[in-house]
Amino acid sequence: MPSPITHGKGLKIPADGVEFELTLTTAPDAMQMVKGDGYDPANWKYNGKGVVVGTRRFKLVRTGYCANLNEVRQKLGEDNIPEGQWREAFKQAYPQNDGNGPIGFADPSWVGPGRGALFPVLDEDGGAWFSLFLWADRGRSGYWRWLVACK
Repeated sequence: MPSPITHGKGLKIPADGVEFELTLTTAPDAMQMVKGDGYDPANWKYNGKGVVVGTRRFKLVRTGYCANLNEVRQKLGEDNIPEGQWREAFKQAYPQNDGNGPIGFADPSWVGPGRGALFPVLDEDGGAWFSLFLWADRGRSGYWRWLVACK
């Protein structure tokens, strides 16, 4: 079965474990993501590395309940976790959620004011996505899907 790719908007979100492609033509600015989600970036920091633009292969994975983002990252495999900026490519390629749970981008490179490490998320909001940042030290249910890079 051919995998959907991002060379067109509004494609159906791939099922868990099915590989697909995402493309970044420009690297999203980490602080612009914060501002775009409605936060004041004045007291935020970004500790991540730069994002390499281009096309990469990914899949969505469920880890079951995890006590915090460190456990999620261990279950996914540290080498398989893409930079959080890939959220923007996913949101552009798949602007409508499918009702199958939030999608986490397990990159805790953002630090909010007094909140510790945060990571980007796409959550359900009617038919569209609601993008936000969530605290890394909080547990996540098995309902969550995580973007994983394929080798």
